[in-house]
Amino acid sequence: MAALHQTPPEVAKVARELTDLSDRVERWTVALDYALAAHRGVLTAVAVERIVKPAVETMLADAGSEIAGAGFVSAAGLVSGNTDFMAWWQGPDIERVDALANLSTSPEARYRDADWYRNPVESGRLTVTGPYVDLLCTDSFALTYTAPVGWSRPEGPVGVAGVDVTVSALERRLTRTLAAVAGTASLVNAEDRIIVTTSPLATPGDFAAPPEHRWPLGHGLSVVV
Repeated sequence: MAALHQTPPEVAKVARELTDLSDRVERWTVALDYALAAHRGVLTAVAVERIVKPAVETMLADAGSEIAGAGFVSAAGLVSGNTDFMAWWQGPDIERVDALANLSTSPEARYRDADWYRNPVESGRLTVTGPYVDLLCTDSFALTYTAPVGWSRPEGPVGVAGVDVTVSALERRLTRTLAAVAGTASLVNAEDRIIVTTSPLATPGDFAAPPEHRWPLGHGLSVVV
């Protein structure tokens, strides 16, 4: 496999689209950390939702962002009276997602072993998980962007915050740009599973054929031809 010395402008455009999304999540986690730390008194579920929800409403109302869902998932013991706590909403109607009810009956395993939670908490970096069928929220192929909240705190992160983006939304935004790249181009994850492709013979979740060229975009994502 060879890598081209110059990045095609179409690949640079895909990179900008995805960087806008990851930057938005990372800025939000910083703001959320400050807001949670500034709260006086016990952090109840109601208090956390009041802190988290305004930013989620803004993101879900932004038609240009392609964000399908967003929210915050707490570390154990952060929220008073809750071993586990998730404040997550989806869609233009800002529908509350009761995802924890659909996860494992073991509280310790409900989400802490999931890649979208464990990886950002352990690494301190934003993680992109997917493509996968999001049975908890969107019921469709999706990517989940999550980043740790409060990574610099002595006691460790207080949880993760992030967004869901459906593959269909990414296809609408990126397919035409990918089609302008020479050859059959695909956006893939770190395992070379296809997220968006111009190939009529492949679908999201398939493994991409061994590529001739690869352009890394960050967070494990690449464009391959």
